[in-house]
Amino acid sequence: MFDRIDEIIREIESAREEIEILLSMAKISFIDYVMLKRGEESIPNHVGKWQIQQIDMEVSRMKENIELLEKIKKEVLTW
Repeated sequence: MFDRIDEIIREIESAREEIEILLSMAKISFIDYVMLKRGEESIPNHVGKWQIQQIDMEVSRMKENIELLEKIKKEVLTW
């Protein structure tokens, strides 16, 4: 069980690192990305839609792994 948890945590960390790299390549902050997704900002001219899509994919990967970790937590720690 702990091996599975360690694997999930490594996946989360890997996704986080990829997100940081992609944000750096797009020259935007995570706050800017969130504002873009909320529709409160428009995509800057120097950022391509494909860059946003790549960030979206990594954020989805991270979210799935966090949800999986939460599921395991509920299964293991619920009395």
